[in-house]
Amino acid sequence: MKPVLLSLFLILNIGFLYAQETLQKDAIIITKKNDTIKTSIKISTYDIDDEVFIHGSDFRSKIRLSNPTDKKFIPSEDVKYLEFELQGNKVEFVSVESVPELSKYKMPPLFRRMQVGKLNWYKSYSWDNYNFTENFLEYFFLSGQGVHKIGMFNSLQKQLKKITQSKPDLVPKIESINKVFVLGRDKQIADVVSAYNNNK
Repeated sequence: MKPVLLSLFLILNIGFLYAQETLQKDAIIITKKNDTIKTSIKISTYDIDDEVFIHGSDFRSKIRLSNPTDKKFIPSEDVKYLEFELQGNKVEFVSVESVPELSKYKMPPLFRRMQVGKLNWYKSYSWDNYNFTENFLEYFFLSGQGVHKIGMFNSLQKQLKKITQSKPDLVPKIESINKVFVLGRDKQIADVVSAYNNNK
């Protein structure tokens, strides 16, 4: 099966192929009024080959709170920063207003911050009510340059080669990124972005 078709199959069937789980996680929320809230939130995840993925679209409209003394949710549009930990790694979501380069993208209100540095990487999530699937877009940009928005049918490898053309030694890493949209792919992208940012 071709990589793009396999990606489509996995994305469309992920809810049926893999068990979903709701977890409670300690979190820090900073509101747009600069109030800091230490609380517990509910997140939905699914597990593929020991890699845990977040249903980021859960945060598209609201953040569900699990503390009984708290209100049930906080509207995402009121949040400037969200942080929690998953499998020992810090997960961060930031408001679109916090990232000037993404300001023209009005929705969703929160973007996942994957890595920042000379090369920046963000991700946004959406939910398809028709197919009952989660979709995502990825955004890469160098400071002071335009944003490369990459969706399911864009060539990630081609775009990353263009962005990192000043570091040709990264080409083998870029070409080794899994073309299937889930299995190990984020870790491979992170390796390329880290290598670029750490390369003097």
